[in-house]
This record gives sequence, C-alpha cells and structure tokens, in this order.
Amino acid sequence: MPMRRAPRMGIEGPSGPFKGSVSLAAAAASWGVPRRAVRRLVASGRVPFVQIAGRIRLPRKLVEHSWEWVAARP
Repeated sequence: MPMRRAPRMGIEGPSGPFKGSVSLAAAAASWGVPRRAVRRLVASGRVPFVQIAGRIRLPRKLVEHSWEWVAARP
C-alpha cells in the first residue's frame, strides 16, 4: 500500500486536493445547525466528504448552498 504525504496546511486550511473543503464545524456554523445534524447527513451517505487525519471535511461548493437544499438531497 503506497504511503501518502500529509496535506500541507496553510492559513486558509489545507492545500492541494483538499483546498476546496470546509470542516464539519464550519459547515454547521455556516448553516446555523448543530454539528450532529451535519454528521447525520454525512453518515447517511447523502453528501460527499473527505476525511483528513480523522477529521471530516465537506466540499466548499456544497456548503455554499442553503441547509434546506442540502438536507433535501436524495
């Protein structure tokens, strides 16, 4: 199994392939909902995510939508 290099952290967060991602806590704050609600949505498999060092990150473009739009996704 090839080893992966850890993502480089900049002031604005991860760079490289994870540059367009937002933390779970930041997404919840942006939508004005509890982190648990976002985590349930991720656990249901209805939204894409990446996991970096055990932390869940969501695509920035997804977070730019309203919570109602995201929660209504099939």
